[in-house]
Amino acid sequence: QYKDDLIDFDIWPAGLPDLSSNVLGIINDDENLAMKQELESALIRLKVAEEENALLKKKLENIKDIVNLCVLIVLKNNVQRFLYDEQTFS
Repeated sequence: QYKDDLIDFDIWPAGLPDLSSNVLGIINDDENLAMKQELESALIRLKVAEEENALLKKKLENIKDIVNLCVLIVLKNNVQRFLYDEQTFS
């Protein structure tokens, strides 16, 4: 009987409210739901941003590979030109 005196069942028909996600019990359910939805939305945006970041990193690696290939082509052409000049003018 003592426990029942502490709980106003008109306010909380199911007994004490679940405060696991709201320890202080200050935020009402609508605010709690809105914050949960905002957090879920932020997590989705974070996941999308991480995926975009991974794609950008892959593109950057591809660009680096292309630049390295261009450098090798230029070096090859310079070596060929040097060897041609050495053969022609020696």
